[in-house]
Amino acid sequence: MNKPVQDFKTKGVSVAVWNAKNGGYSFSIQKRYKDKQSGEWKESRYYYKEEVEALIELLKEAANYAHGRQEHATEGIPSGQNKPTTMTQADYDDIPF
Repeated sequence: MNKPVQDFKTKGVSVAVWNAKNGGYSFSIQKRYKDKQSGEWKESRYYYKEEVEALIELLKEAANYAHGRQEHATEGIPSGQNKPTTMTQADYDDIPF
């Protein structure tokens, strides 16, 4: 089974970022909790207000992550590396040697 390229988790809710077949990304959301009676981990489709607020932040992080990865891909830069910068003469003048 495929694994997500990135997970964002907090307070029992999570957002996973997946590679999509079209070259972009897709997202899945999940809420897990441990049943107090059985001790088993379960999933729910229902969210409390605090969980929704946390989920919104996680979705923003996931969207920013995917956007950054797509920018790197279009520029031919391997993900996780910074975009190369172009130095001007003023930059060279500030070098202390």
